[in-house]
Amino acid sequence: MHQLGQDGIPSVKELAKEMGYSTNYLSDLLKKETGKYTQEHIHFQIIHHAKNLLSGTSEPISSIAYKLGFE
Repeated sequence: MHQLGQDGIPSVKELAKEMGYSTNYLSDLLKKETGKYTQEHIHFQIIHHAKNLLSGTSEPISSIAYKLGFE
């Protein structure tokens, strides 16, 4: 399983593989069901996780950013 921070921001290819789908199928499915592309979902989840981490700690932003896969 992909680990944020250790592995960086997950790619569509990595997530599709973990879910047992092809990248095209996953992208088509998400676009059809939500109107958004897979990369948009990835970014939304990372931002959501960042908000939760930032609101619940006094940890530096740079440390949280690293945990979420940003260099």
